[in-house]
Amino acid sequence: MTDVHEEGDLRITASGSASLRKFDDPATHQALGPMKAVDFIIDRPRDLIFLEMKDPDNPSASAANRREFRTEMLAERHDQDLKYKFRDSFLYEWASGRATKPITFVVLVELSSLTPAELLARTDQLRRKLPARAAAPAGWSQHFLDDCIVLNAAEWNRRFPSLLIERISAGQV
Repeated sequence: MTDVHEEGDLRITASGSASLRKFDDPATHQALGPMKAVDFIIDRPRDLIFLEMKDPDNPSASAANRREFRTEMLAERHDQDLKYKFRDSFLYEWASGRATKPITFVVLVELSSLTPAELLARTDQLRRKLPARAAAPAGWSQHFLDDCIVLNAAEWNRRFPSLLIERISAGQV
């Protein structure tokens, strides 16, 4: 089975046993109302991936927009929005009875000026704002976030080879 979806100038192709769902599509998720939503939910046999894609390197973006996004990203100005996108998406999936596997929240940032060290620092900061890797509190049967990661498409493709992300306009990332 192969699922293919696009988000701006990025295409994600899920092959094998993973299924891919466009989650923030208002046509299919009207019930979200004021709730925020991640872009995609990927269901794999042993876990779920909540995927949020940011693409300031989109060819239609200006150099000024790229610089502004970089500054805001490094200053943690996107973290509040990302935190609520994860939490609201989790709540929606939990209320729908689908949040039954470990969940990893991935923020994919396609911005060539971000270094691997900066992406790792963003991962560490976001983990502090979400209960990633935290033990479940007393009375809970499980924790609700296994991990969160901030990475680029090249690293994504290394980690998740059956979930290829490529740039549409270039035919690759």
